[in-house]
Parts: sequence; C-alpha cells; structure tokens
Amino acid sequence: MINRQFCRIRNIGLFLFLALVCLPVVGNAQTASTRSSDADETVANYNFKKARLRNVLSTIGRVLKLEVTFDAAVENPEINFERERASHKTVFNFFLESHKLQARAVEGRKIIVFPDTEENRERFASYKNWVTALEQ
Repeated sequence: MINRQFCRIRNIGLFLFLALVCLPVVGNAQTASTRSSDADETVANYNFKKARLRNVLSTIGRVLKLEVTFDAAVENPEINFERERASHKTVFNFFLESHKLQARAVEGRKIIVFPDTEENRERFASYKNWVTALEQ
C-alpha cells in the first residue's frame, strides 16, 4: 500500500517536473515564432568594420532589391558602423545623409547615388527620390 502511494507521488512529481520544464520551452518557441512573423522583414543588425561606403550601400541596396550605381564623384571612404534592429531603409538613408549624398530612382529599381551639391541636384532633378524605386 505504501509502495503504491509512493509510485503515485513519484509519477505526479515526475509529471509536474516535466510540465515545469517543458512549458517554458514551448512558451519560448511560441514567442520566437511570433517575433519572426511580427517583425518587419527589413529590420536587421548591422556591424561594418573597415568596410567601404560603396560596398555597404550596394549590399544594403541588394537586400532592398535595388540596383545601386554611383556617380564617379562619390568617394569611397572606409567606415565602421554598428547598430541593432534598424531598418535597411533607415541605415541606407543614414549613410546618404552622413556622407552628404543623395540617391535618385533612374528607372524601375535602379538608383544612382551622387554627391549632394547644388549642381548635382539640378542635374538629377528630373528623377524621383530613391524611395520610389522601393515601390516598383
């Protein structure tokens, strides 16, 4: 009789132990899948060390499914950059602004990056802002 009660208590204890261990794992799996389905697909972590500006813009452009070309006057400095959970569009804009560049949609998903000067603004005035290429 005592042996049978001990087995029941042991089985109940084992069940509770497994429930306590497995439920948090299931909860984490659901949280992770919810996060990935709710997350904006254009959000990523960035970590560039000794990268060239043109390579960085081209890479982000590829992720955005853009063909990025550069005016010959665009410099190609080495950059270091780290940011967590930023959208590709935001980071692309950050590099344009911080390096005094602009981008325009040439046709379809092709864009051109050029130095932000009065002369170039007039030269590329007939083209729309590069963000319109994302809508193509």
